[in-house]
Amino acid sequence: MMALSKAGVLKADPVSVTGWLGRRYPGHQYTPTDEGKKYITPEGTICYGKARLVKILSWDPVVNVAGTSFTKVYFTYRIDGLPEWALRPDVQATFPNLASAVQGQEHARMAMPMALADGHWQRE
Repeated sequence: MMALSKAGVLKADPVSVTGWLGRRYPGHQYTPTDEGKKYITPEGTICYGKARLVKILSWDPVVNVAGTSFTKVYFTYRIDGLPEWALRPDVQATFPNLASAVQGQEHARMAMPMALADGHWQRE
């Protein structure tokens, strides 16, 4: 969280936290900055862009289970609207999944299960 604070996404206010047996520990209370509020979803997660399909690489053979067709599609992606703070080394070191997603753009092979519903393939 401190990396997001240094990046200007969150504000870190020092607080004292009561722990085991009433012992006090220093800590921080984090709140979104005005800039950070742009990236907080209604669910309370931090959004760092929107994935966009670049290329479908392949798909598994379609199987039919209980009358529904399924497959798995393999593809590459790009992240649209990627903010500068998501490119910071300290933020990427703190959030390895973010780093992996950012660094994997246009070459990481991703997979998504799909189901055929109402004549259209949809994410399962």
